[in-house]
Amino acid sequence: MSPASLFQISLFFMLMGLNGCNVAPEPKKSTAEVSSKVSKKHSLTKIGGKSQPVNLRSRKAMLEAGLHKPRPEAAYQVPKITHHIWLTKADTPSEIGEHDIEAIRASLMLTPPEEGWQHFLWCNNPQLIPKSISRLQPYGVKVMALSAKNLPSWSGFWQQAISQTTEVSPKISANMLRYLVLDSYGGVYMDTSYALMTTIADLTESYSLFTQEGVDAHLLGIGMIASTPKHPVLQEAQAIVKHTILQPKNHLAKIKNEKALSEHIAGSWVLTQAFNHQANQHQSYRDTFFPDEASSIQELAFIPTIWSHDVGIDHATHKKKDEQTKVALLPQKVSEVAMAPAQKTLQALRQIWTKFR
Repeated sequence: MSPASLFQISLFFMLMGLNGCNVAPEPKKSTAEVSSKVSKKHSLTKIGGKSQPVNLRSRKAMLEAGLHKPRPEAAYQVPKITHHIWLTKADTPSEIGEHDIEAIRASLMLTPPEEGWQHFLWCNNPQLIPKSISRLQPYGVKVMALSAKNLPSWSGFWQQAISQTTEVSPKISANMLRYLVLDSYGGVYMDTSYALMTTIADLTESYSLFTQEGVDAHLLGIGMIASTPKHPVLQEAQAIVKHTILQPKNHLAKIKNEKALSEHIAGSWVLTQAFNHQANQHQSYRDTFFPDEASSIQELAFIPTIWSHDVGIDHATHKKKDEQTKVALLPQKVSEVAMAPAQKTLQALRQIWTKFR
């Protein structure tokens, strides 16, 4: 059954429930029942380690009302463009790994050019990754080097921030870049380790922005983000990143885990905040994320009937979880040494960012 059919069936039962109709019980709980149970249990949404109140009643009413409003002819839809990003250090360049190449290929095969899809590979310097480019170009991938010609935002602040941060932490600079790329072009951004599991053409026509739940159930993931150009959520995310760089918060200095540092500067924590502030604020926009069944922020989704693992999967997720478990089991002194790179990364980034102020 296609995601669109699942959406229609879920919508039918939801509306039946809202009208007070009795629906025969099923052995498995419906999405509406799960969502209701989660909403009662989690009246606060946890963002960046702090609980913030969410007006679930008004949010739910707003989303349900949007179902019955016809979308304008000029309604925003996600363009059929895929984006992959690979930034690497100039002095020690690295090619895209074999597993990532296979994940990209799997996604490209489900978004073929004959169905109107375009494929962009963003990099800081094509000469640094010749093998990766040669392996992906047969699939219709167009290489997009970072330049003012290819990216309108590639000037001034962002040019310095992304270029210089790449030499310290390519991961953090790639996190920044995905917001700029989607803001300029729209489309579907995917991590190189993310592989689609199904076609998503119907999703691009039904939503103006969609993403997935993160590894941390309190946050949205940034491994797959689809949106229209100039989307309010993306522009809010850029504003948060820029403010964090120009006026770094004191709590960042206390972060010892490099993954958490990345999330707070331009990652999952940033997208979650931006989504919470700007999603579904206009009738032309229909925004959602695809949760997992145990989601603690499921109530923020737009009729959440499409589960994350039904859309795609990140093959690096299990590896990350295993690494986190290993670190947790290390003795305290060894653990501190293992997390020390985050402190060095933050120190190096601050030295770069002080030039902007």
